[in-house]
Amino acid sequence: MDMDTALDVAAACLLLAAAFQRRRTARTRRWCVRPYYQHRLERGSYQSDIVQMRSVDESLHFKYVRMSPAVFDRLLVLIEPFLPVRRQLNSATRPEITNAERLALTLRYLASGESMQNIAIQFRVGHSTAHHIIIDVCQAIWAGLVDKYMQCPSKPAEWAAVATDFYARWNFPHCIGAIDGKHINMQAPHNSGSSFYNYKNFHSIVLLAAVDAQYRFIMVDIGASGRESDGGVFSMSAFGQSLESASAGLPDATDSVPGLGQLPYFMVGDEAFPLRSYMMRPYPGKQLSIDKRIFNYRLSRARRIVENAFGILVARWRLFRQPINAKPENVVHFTKACVVLHNFLQTESSATYCPSGFIDTDVNGRVSEGSWRIDFKNGGLTDITKAASNNFTRHVKTLREQLARFFLSPAGAVSWQVDAVTEIH
Repeated sequence: MDMDTALDVAAACLLLAAAFQRRRTARTRRWCVRPYYQHRLERGSYQSDIVQMRSVDESLHFKYVRMSPAVFDRLLVLIEPFLPVRRQLNSATRPEITNAERLALTLRYLASGESMQNIAIQFRVGHSTAHHIIIDVCQAIWAGLVDKYMQCPSKPAEWAAVATDFYARWNFPHCIGAIDGKHINMQAPHNSGSSFYNYKNFHSIVLLAAVDAQYRFIMVDIGASGRESDGGVFSMSAFGQSLESASAGLPDATDSVPGLGQLPYFMVGDEAFPLRSYMMRPYPGKQLSIDKRIFNYRLSRARRIVENAFGILVARWRLFRQPINAKPENVVHFTKACVVLHNFLQTESSATYCPSGFIDTDVNGRVSEGSWRIDFKNGGLTDITKAASNNFTRHVKTLREQLARFFLSPAGAVSWQVDAVTEIH
């Protein structure tokens, strides 16, 4: 037997041995549907818990899926056109899973922070079935809600309306939103190396968001690697690039606020963001003059809106309280569903979703922390590194000084600001 023939025979033997080993180790399917799951219609969480809550205890229904039965039904109508029709065997042992049940399962997963395996057991469906349901429903939630409940302004009049609301509620003129970024903690993706490993020593993707004066997200960028900074994610995002290129549709600089003078419209951010004509950030350092301290206080007061929005998000959707065990692309789907659900509920049932005392209150400089902060102490979204450049032009410096002078003037001052910065300092 020549060498080539011997090698061919050896290779064939190895293939046969591998095939035999696979046959020996292959799992034998014991049943088509687990006996425990066959009682889903009588004992599954949707049938035995949620259906009863709808009729006898609406407050418990809210705690379980974060919305009342009426709002749940409204949401189902909005997302049903976007739910895929899955081929499913309808029999006595495998009855159809309704769209209402699929939605309830998904909301419970997002709201509870429990593992997908636990949710599957509670609803008496297989783990892979629960996985496909949650991905499908999250995508449908985003598709069904985003155009109505999270449409980013694109016209000057729309941005001006946001700014008017900000000035009326938080005494900060020409502000078109508060912006910040957070790490979303997740399990290390397979074969990802250090791509998602951040400076705080865990794996994450970044959620960058801008918020209006009523704690609603108006722009999100989700999925950047955890290694990025706020400023880096912002500069690479489509929204950041549109602001830099002046294509975001912002109004022209105006003098619409008495005593302010002509000033462009801008976001407010922390030290992680660059100082630009479209972005105001605080003065750096600690030994600051009174006018700079007042400016920083007024900016911080306006920027507190985005901090509270993230707080509400984590407190209501406890998926974010521990590392998410999913692929990065699925973490993106979960996050998109949660942020647009936040806007939907903040619009349709804010009194229940965000009741009095749940968020921070600032009355005449006296800040009372909201109860959502308990959830952040027990785990939640993590701040991004403060890594933005502090370089800026003389023109932008002049704009910030103009705004600082306005806050000291009779037209722009609030009565408690000096006491507030004195206490802070």
